[in-house]
Amino acid sequence: MDRFYRKHFMIRSLRWAYRLHWFDQKIMSGMVDGVAGLTVRSSKAFAWLESLNNSIINGLGVFGVILAQGTKMFDRFFVDGLVKGLGELSEGLGRGLANLQGKQVQSYITYAVVFLLFIVFWFFI
Repeated sequence: MDRFYRKHFMIRSLRWAYRLHWFDQKIMSGMVDGVAGLTVRSSKAFAWLESLNNSIINGLGVFGVILAQGTKMFDRFFVDGLVKGLGELSEGLGRGLANLQGKQVQSYITYAVVFLLFIVFWFFI
């Protein structure tokens, strides 16, 4: 009985155990190591891509701030300056024409007609 048990159960069980051990060491560990290596390499690649993405996003943010500051300066000095300058010019002309009028409507109308003719000749002739 011991021989039968040893030959049919114990030896076959040991052979299966050795085969499964070999399969585990050579095949399964190799697959696990391969997957682990692939995971490490891919995580390094994704970390590099993330740092590149962060650099691009930060660069675009800085560019946006610089562009906004430039637009603000252009608006402040050129657009608002032009409007303010035209307003002051209109106010000065109005005060000058009011002083020229000297409470004589006829002279005011004469100056306005002369100025209008000057503008017409200047731009159209």
